Amino acid sequence: MLIDLPVPSESGFNKKLSNIGSMQNTGFEFAVSSNNLRTKDFTWRSDLNFSTLKNEVTSLGSINSIITGSMTSEHSNVAIITPGSPVWSYYGYEVIGIWQQGDDLSSISNVKEPGHFKFRDQDKNGVINSNDRVILGNSFPKLTWGFGNTLSYKNLSLYFFFQGVSGLKMFNGTLLETYWPRGGRLRANRLAEPFNNRWTAQNPTNDQPSFVKMTTQTAQAINSKTVVDASYAKLQTVRLSYDLSRKVLKKKVRSFELYLTGQNLITFSDYEGYDPALNPNGNSYFRIDWNGYPSSRSFVFGINIGL
Repeated sequence: MLIDLPVPSESGFNKKLSNIGSMQNTGFEFAVSSNNLRTKDFTWRSDLNFSTLKNEVTSLGSINSIITGSMTSEHSNVAIITPGSPVWSYYGYEVIGIWQQGDDLSSISNVKEPGHFKFRDQDKNGVINSNDRVILGNSFPKLTWGFGNTLSYKNLSLYFFFQGVSGLKMFNGTLLETYWPRGGRLRANRLAEPFNNRWTAQNPTNDQPSFVKMTTQTAQAINSKTVVDASYAKLQTVRLSYDLSRKVLKKKVRSFELYLTGQNLITFSDYEGYDPALNPNGNSYFRIDWNGYPSSRSFVFGINIGL
């Protein structure tokens, strides 16, 4: 593997690209096509494909692990590369709830007040620090699939295609900025739902914090609330077409077809953001959504003429 290894800053650099270690990808792919129904005027055809992928770092030579990756200058060391886990796994804190009034706040020395995130004290030493970080997931989908169907009746044809992924995580930068806006910018682009359901003495939710004095937990911004499930299913394409070439134009042209196509029509997902398929940073192995521009929904009407 080619990996950026940290080097002493006295060298004038903070990393160097090195050829070290190894990793393994395993999985399988499956595809099947079927003619489900065929009569004189009607046909129905389906195409199904899916694949699995498991990535694992198998060696880093003499190095135990590499903590790397950054969101901004305020949020670094987002990922870990370590044998036995997928490359660039998200690395942070496990949120187990919200501190409530009446809880023993003295059990964790750096807890300030009710309404703050409650993190799991992994080493049970009474302090939440970098030693309490755990692997929160990775960007490799366990399952990728697609399912297309074509239904034809005489000259009319309908095609629709679903596709999706499951079993992967993504760093939701918009959620991170909702909880901890960069530079304290309270007017940053922030999601409304966490605010609408925020903790108060009258609304002692165990899901969302109070948003009061959140900067005291900035060091724990990489956590299981900001690293989220990015599974989704999409109705990606619907195409309706009508072939006029046989009865209308006969032998004047080889083919004449009218069609209407819709793309990116419906997304089914629990993801908090515009679209879980977005990946503005472009790295399929380390997906970050930071106010990514929404995927467009499009409709195209056209004519195909074959001479």
